[in-house]
Amino acid sequence: MTRQVTGHPPDRDRCASEANSVYTLIGGFADAHLEADFRRTHLGWFNGRLITAGLLGGILYCVALSYDHAVLGNSRAFQFLLADRLTVLISGLWLALHAYRNGRRQLSLPVFSMLVFELILASGFLGVVFLHGGSIVFHTMSMLAIVTVFYIFLPNLSTGQLLIPWLFSLAFLVIFRLVFEATSIELTIPALLLLLSNLLGTFFVRLINRGQRSEYATVQALQLLNAELRQEIADRKLIEDRLRASEDNLQHLFDVAPVPLVLTRDRDGAILRLNRAASLLLRVEAGQAANLRTPDFYVDLREREDVITRLRTQGLVEGADVHLRTNDGKPIETLLTAVRTEFDGETVYFVGLVDISERKRIERELQRLASTDALTGLHNRRSFFELAEREIRRARRKHAPLCLLLLDVDEFKQINDRFGHAVGDNALNSVVRAISACLREYDIPARIGGEEFAILLPEVALEAGIEAAERLREAVAAASVVTPGGPITLTVSIGVAVVDGDAGTIDRALSQADGALYEAKRAGRNRVAQAGDERLN
Repeated sequence: MTRQVTGHPPDRDRCASEANSVYTLIGGFADAHLEADFRRTHLGWFNGRLITAGLLGGILYCVALSYDHAVLGNSRAFQFLLADRLTVLISGLWLALHAYRNGRRQLSLPVFSMLVFELILASGFLGVVFLHGGSIVFHTMSMLAIVTVFYIFLPNLSTGQLLIPWLFSLAFLVIFRLVFEATSIELTIPALLLLLSNLLGTFFVRLINRGQRSEYATVQALQLLNAELRQEIADRKLIEDRLRASEDNLQHLFDVAPVPLVLTRDRDGAILRLNRAASLLLRVEAGQAANLRTPDFYVDLREREDVITRLRTQGLVEGADVHLRTNDGKPIETLLTAVRTEFDGETVYFVGLVDISERKRIERELQRLASTDALTGLHNRRSFFELAEREIRRARRKHAPLCLLLLDVDEFKQINDRFGHAVGDNALNSVVRAISACLREYDIPARIGGEEFAILLPEVALEAGIEAAERLREAVAAASVVTPGGPITLTVSIGVAVVDGDAGTIDRALSQADGALYEAKRAGRNRVAQAGDERLN
């Protein structure tokens, strides 16, 4: 029968000791602490056995009073037997009452009461045999019944207690041998029966005791495993809760991060997740991300291939300048930082984006302002010299002609003095509009002084350059400028020079053109003059 084990949960060391425990002769734990724990947890069962043994032993022992009276009458011997049997009955009731009252407090007092009851019952029965005499067969049957009570109904908890039935049986045989002078033949059957009964009883006690303790050790081990399993489940649940909370926190941080963040898959470019900032930047509505792929957002797929290659080989891309477009097609410039990682067993890329469209616009505007004349919008002097050097190198490689025009607005100081600088600025812009209408897309006009302009004409020889200069002069003369005093016309003087592709520099070409411009001014203005035929060295 399985009994509930109470008390504190067993620890691992104790369960290991119980699983490998050594048993005593009567089948109890050799370890005193284990035995004490076992008895404490089985105290209710022990008390129940003591109550049964006390009541059954006392009542059965007194059942023979009628037989005593029939044989002995009201003799002194009967009165002694009556007192003896009543003593056994009272001791049995006392044992049962003591065990009942003990409940689950302690086991030592009921065990002591049990030993007292056994001794009273054994000595009382031997007293009956000694005084009563009679048939050895009858007394042997009674003897077997009492021995059976000792073994079966009483819990056997010590080696000394286990010896009581053996000594009791030996005393019984000695009385019949010495007092009643029974023969060896008469004692043979009782001796064999008592020997067999004690052997079986001892074996039964050892078997029951070891079985109970083995069951106890097994239950303790199962309790430990169950406790460990519960603890493991609790720990795992705690870990899962913490992981879930951590994942929720990471997801929350991901979602509320001010930097646009995107999680993409390597094998197909699918967008697995993007935060609110990325949704706003890329203009992706809720629920659209599942149907989008990263190639959809690249203006130039070659930039994506470069990013993917670096991620696959190096695992990291930092600060890549990437041109993207939003979900509705608007181009944006971004600074991309990405790292390769694993997510749900797949290779993914964790991408951060910074919108630098405005910064790039400002950079381009600053670059334009740094290279552009603020009044006319043409190249300024520094930008003109940089572009001119580039064109000279190109002309040298291709052995192509290159022509330079140097223009100066005639009598411009009089306009400023007469009408003011505002009208003078309008006059300059009128000149710029007139000459711009006559230039090709790849010609390079620049304002290099107050009212002085330079125009570089790629792939134009001297004759064609003179013709272009005449067209410019005529266009300026045909334009008019509105002033407070009425419309006026402007004229320009132009010097033309050829830039030698082999040894020429822009400084030498400007010096040559300036000389020609001076000649045009001296010749009466509003005319075109060419530099001398000598080549620049």
